Amino acid sequence: MQAGYSSVMVDGSHLPFEDNIELTLAGVALAHPAGVWVEAELGAVPGDEDVSTDAAPAQAMTNPSEAAEFVERTGVDALAVAVGNVHGLTTTPVSLHLERLAAIWDAVAVPLVLHGASGLPDHQLRGAIRRGVAKININTELRQAYLAAAATVLPSVLASHDSVALWRAGREAVTTAAVRSILTLAGRHQPLTSTL
Repeated sequence: MQAGYSSVMVDGSHLPFEDNIELTLAGVALAHPAGVWVEAELGAVPGDEDVSTDAAPAQAMTNPSEAAEFVERTGVDALAVAVGNVHGLTTTPVSLHLERLAAIWDAVAVPLVLHGASGLPDHQLRGAIRRGVAKININTELRQAYLAAAATVLPSVLASHDSVALWRAGREAVTTAAVRSILTLAGRHQPLTSTL
């Protein structure tokens, strides 16, 4: 916040319910006086954000009534939920529990957040948006795009020691993948015509 961030994430999802509330309240007490928006997480999203493979299927999902109590007691500005989503990719298909997501959306008065959205079908992601999800975190596809671009240009940049060209290729691939995801979620399937 001192560095100028306008929002922060408080993740106490690994804690018991009351401890998660206590941690989140401490974050809100620091952030709100500074005009900073707080996102918190309730429910366990399985997997590893850094490895992105072999995530176990979701087990502990967000309970709608607990979500309502959590939001009311903490005063958070957004709530990340567990509704079948996982960090990384799984060997078995992942499916969002859209009915549970709708029940959570009916129970809380803040935007919902979906962590671990990589690999989910487009129609499910659009269904999540219709059920209150205002922010979708996609990491694995961006990492895959970066690594594929880096692998492609690596032989040519090794000879010239051009690390900037390597980084540029990765950055452009991530930009293309991110814009493609945004257009897909917006229901627009047009090709990317320019780089950012």
